[in-house]
Amino acid sequence: MKKILVHLHLYYTEFYKELENCILNLEPKYDFDLFVTIPETNLNLKPQILSTFPNAKVQVVENIGYDIYPFIKVIQGVNLDDYSYVIKLHTKRNINKLKYDYVSIYKNKWFGESNWREGLITFIKSKENLNKVISFLNEHDQVGMHGGHAYILNQFTDAQKTIKPVQNYLKQKSYKFVSGSMFIAKAQVFKLLQNQLIDATNFEKSDQTHELVQFAHIMERYLGYCVTSNNLKIEDCLMHKLNKFLITSRKFIDMFISNYIFSIRITNKQKLLIKVLKIPVYNKLIKNKEE
Repeated sequence: MKKILVHLHLYYTEFYKELENCILNLEPKYDFDLFVTIPETNLNLKPQILSTFPNAKVQVVENIGYDIYPFIKVIQGVNLDDYSYVIKLHTKRNINKLKYDYVSIYKNKWFGESNWREGLITFIKSKENLNKVISFLNEHDQVGMHGGHAYILNQFTDAQKTIKPVQNYLKQKSYKFVSGSMFIAKAQVFKLLQNQLIDATNFEKSDQTHELVQFAHIMERYLGYCVTSNNLKIEDCLMHKLNKFLITSRKFIDMFISNYIFSIRITNKQKLLIKVLKIPVYNKLIKNKEE
């Protein structure tokens, strides 16, 4: 097996230690190159990074495109033929349940608080899990990417506002991707990124509210397209088939209820909007608890 390319985008510095421990699970079994991208405001962490990973390549990037633009920038600067796998990590913040576009049992369980980040990095949280996933990918030629099953979304379970822009960009209706974009994938699939004329000018300044569909959101889905366009699958290599079925069922039930029966969301104008059968029944300005 060739080396593994590990990309860590370090924005929320309070989560660095957690991901540092994850990356250490690669040692000593796997040979890897670590690329760390950070905004200039986080340069004070560079000595700490290099003390643990002396050969890490630390690069300052603009605060645009969330973790997606830095990843593409790294991929475009390497020879993917040197690598068997790519691991993508970033310091995903905790999500306040009250901030969801739609409040639901499914989203609260898998996306609330630290659940989203922890669910995505399960594959690298222990040496045992990491070994299982890499062995699975080695043995299954038809699988190109591992992602946590709860976070593997498609054109039916994706956020409604994002579906049309993604379909228009891809020029096809069907797509699949890992929401939250932390995964391990076969390196060769990302040659598609290297063939695209994508640079900093394509991306907007990162919007922490995620209210608008930015180019980075489209490109997050495009990372999944890099896999599926190569006729490869995106799979959870750790989860039992029965658990996958149960989670998939809850995704579709939640999607149907929140889109057609009952939905609650906080708008970009900080209004609590409640709809029943798609009819607004409550719309009131709320106070932001963080203010």
